[in-house]
Amino acid sequence: MTVAKYSVQGAALVSCLMFFPACPTFAQAPTAGGQMLQLPSEVIGMGMRHWENGFIAIREPEKSSVVLYDRGGKRLWSTKIGFPDAVETSLRTVAIWPDGSVAVGGGARSADGALAGFIALIDSGGNTKRIVRTTPYIAWHMAVAGDGRLWTFGRRFLAPEAKVDEPHQMVRSFSKEGVQEAAYFPRQSFTKWPHPASGADLVLFRDRVGLYVTSRGEWVELSAETGEVRTQTKIAQPSDFVLRGAAYGPNGELYVSGSRLDREAKKTVPVLAKVDPQSGAWTDLTASLEPDGIRASTIAGVDGNLLVLADGAPEVYSYRMQ
Repeated sequence: MTVAKYSVQGAALVSCLMFFPACPTFAQAPTAGGQMLQLPSEVIGMGMRHWENGFIAIREPEKSSVVLYDRGGKRLWSTKIGFPDAVETSLRTVAIWPDGSVAVGGGARSADGALAGFIALIDSGGNTKRIVRTTPYIAWHMAVAGDGRLWTFGRRFLAPEAKVDEPHQMVRSFSKEGVQEAAYFPRQSFTKWPHPASGADLVLFRDRVGLYVTSRGEWVELSAETGEVRTQTKIAQPSDFVLRGAAYGPNGELYVSGSRLDREAKKTVPVLAKVDPQSGAWTDLTASLEPDGIRASTIAGVDGNLLVLADGAPEVYSYRMQ
């Protein structure tokens, strides 16, 4: 594996190593060459980063807003998602189409405690075109397929003091206009708590919908056409692994990021790994980040054959998959 590094702030993304022996913004260029995107200082530490189709969206939970940047770090727009009668709005997930339009999934609570799930559809100019009510379903994870469909992995709202989830389909697809087209993968597929969408991720590859269910240590692949379970594999993940992101590699392999507890050092440490979806074999790649000075290890998305890694810092790195 190799790491690329670029330094950009509000400009087109071009390789600094093509023109300089070392990137001028940083003290030392990585030995493997490569890429790094430098976000503007205004977004440092704010929200969660999501990279898809050449854009990076940042959720700002404290503001109930989403900010979109292009691949060079140029701010395109900022949009607040809210409802007149809501006392609380939670933005849980974002997906981005190739034209820069965005879907935001989340939930809202009114003063009387009523809950509503929604998907907000935002055009490439940052204007909210439509808010689709999905109640009682709420999308926790989303991604855009090559055919333009929006895929979600989520759950039904839990009734107060309920001990068991009501039956529901956890994976649903929507058109770009927000019309639900399919619903697959019943909650009964996993009988125990917590809900499978908790601490999970949804990723897409060709005709597959992939689900990493961390609480069960399982990888599940569904047919995008029929919803049939094509693969369900037990993953050899660390017992205390906490998932922070997943992605398909160029050949259908799986990459995951997250954290685990270093019991000797008594601290949480980042983890990046490659997983064989068929056997569940786990290959730890964390050490491969260190020689190139990559501090972030949360998978924010995929750009061609590059993983995009980010956390709360201004730097967004890419890591070449092989």
